Amino acid sequence: MGEDPKTVTDASGRRYGIRVLTPGAMLDLLEAAGDTNSTNPGWMRMALAVASVASIDDVPMPPLASKRDIRAAADQIGNAGLVALQTALMGGTPEEQRATDAKAMAAAGN
Repeated sequence: MGEDPKTVTDASGRRYGIRVLTPGAMLDLLEAAGDTNSTNPGWMRMALAVASVASIDDVPMPPLASKRDIRAAADQIGNAGLVALQTALMGGTPEEQRATDAKAMAAAGN
């Protein structure tokens, strides 16, 4: 994982305050993701980035409790925000991360 920034700014200038997810929050996220999504690296990477957002332009974001909450927050964050968040929090662009996931899944025989 990349460095833990306190704020990430996307290409359009929106600022995302970052919350550090506790182990309990990670477990809640896995539960909200469900069996299928919790084993999908791309889905989980995006969900982790979305769940790490504490605020957008200083407006607080609530913790996420369901897949519906995760999807709604992802739509609110938008493409530019997700690219900035994933790059800052996980290192590499989303395209690079997808290529790494594909290699890992191929090596695992999936």
